[in-house]
Amino acid sequence: MKYVSKMIAAWLFVAVSLSATMTQAQLYEIKHEVINASGWFGGDDRPGFSPRQVGVGQSVLIDRSMMVQSFSLHFTGRFDFDNNPAGKGHQVTLRMHVRDANGYIIRAIETVVPETFDGGWVTWDGIDIAVEAGTTLIFTTYLVGASDSLQVTTGNSADADAGFVNGQRYTATGTSDKDMELWENWSEHSWDTAFRLTGELLEVAELRFDTINAYGWFGGDDRPGFTPRHVGVGQSVLIPTSMTLSRFSFYFRGPFNSASNPSDPGREVTLTLNIRDEAGNILKTLKTDVYAAFQSGWVTWNNIELDVADSTVLIFTAYLNGAADSVQVTASNGADSEAGYSDGVRFVKVGGSDADMEAWTEWAEHPWDSAFWLAGYAGTTPVEIIHAPTPETFALHQNYPNPFNPETRIRFDLTKPGKVELAIYDLTGRQVRLLLSESRAAGTYSVTWDGRDDQGKLVPSGIYFYRLKVGDAVQTRRMVFLQ
Repeated sequence: MKYVSKMIAAWLFVAVSLSATMTQAQLYEIKHEVINASGWFGGDDRPGFSPRQVGVGQSVLIDRSMMVQSFSLHFTGRFDFDNNPAGKGHQVTLRMHVRDANGYIIRAIETVVPETFDGGWVTWDGIDIAVEAGTTLIFTTYLVGASDSLQVTTGNSADADAGFVNGQRYTATGTSDKDMELWENWSEHSWDTAFRLTGELLEVAELRFDTINAYGWFGGDDRPGFTPRHVGVGQSVLIPTSMTLSRFSFYFRGPFNSASNPSDPGREVTLTLNIRDEAGNILKTLKTDVYAAFQSGWVTWNNIELDVADSTVLIFTAYLNGAADSVQVTASNGADSEAGYSDGVRFVKVGGSDADMEAWTEWAEHPWDSAFWLAGYAGTTPVEIIHAPTPETFALHQNYPNPFNPETRIRFDLTKPGKVELAIYDLTGRQVRLLLSESRAAGTYSVTWDGRDDQGKLVPSGIYFYRLKVGDAVQTRRMVFLQ
């Protein structure tokens, strides 16, 4: 098989109707090792070709939620000069950029290849990127200084038949290291690059309550005497284990159409999900579009990226945007009239506007339970990459908001790639939370702290310090957490 997925040591628990699934850490590998061609890689010291720097890359569809740990490429021989070979290898540094599907650099990692290297696999370790299933990453690499100080080359092993169906080879030619960083200089190539990607499957947590024996009104109502009417539904859920929540779903029997004329075709609608704490405070808001062709099934809000400690209760409330005025269509929300979910309660609200549905007031408990499905993973602290020009100075910015409750955002600027450590300390100097410890490319980043320590427990109110360390550069700032 050209596309190989390997899993080791799994266990699974599934209960009927309410299901909870947990998977222990599993080794996972995606690789394409077909080699029947070789492409130029590195510098070129031949007259008329220098300065020239040739890089290679490969996109890979990650088919399982995992922590990507390492990536390897195969090279045909030693790194030597082409025009005037020394007959021996040269020590080189290869820089890899891990990019998202749009080419934005997520990580920059270097590996040193010794002069004794005479062909084989070269590996970049310590990638440590948590990704969800269905994510595409692009791995591009080049030889540092290949266009000037070290114009040596070797062959990059490839498959001229392009047998890897879940990715694409890329190449780039430039005259400087900076050229190789710019995504605009990379283009698709008709081959595939031989590669190995390794990591661990993330611990996947899933809660699903799918007993459906009743349906409740959801959305708007265009019948005379009922408008404006805005009916939303919700469900509280006990999260039994620490996780990063990635998606949530409610079940609807559709399509979304007019109550006064239900034979009308379905309408495209936007549904808003508010994730709330036990007091009803909104922690996160997401929207999802439901297309006109929808008939019935699960409607999902993705990319939640919310860290949750064990034994946390969250309330998920949803409404149809504009249901009380501009989009007076409805669908039925799947529920269990016997209230078989013991760790939560269904909520409903009737309002007159979208603003009404945002407010927690008048969301009332209902005797049923809503069918729901949530999933997440035990991952690292989510880090937002802010796509802005490369910063000119190393900086740790003041957190916002400050004071804060329940969470705050910490923004920092990197002028060059490096190992980043961002940690929280109390007044005694004790580290209470390590938010980040991984390599990052130059850029601007934002990390969210939820006021919890490394064990997932809420810290006491008080003054805390957050410290950013990148190489020898260190900056520290103060913040205040209020419960």
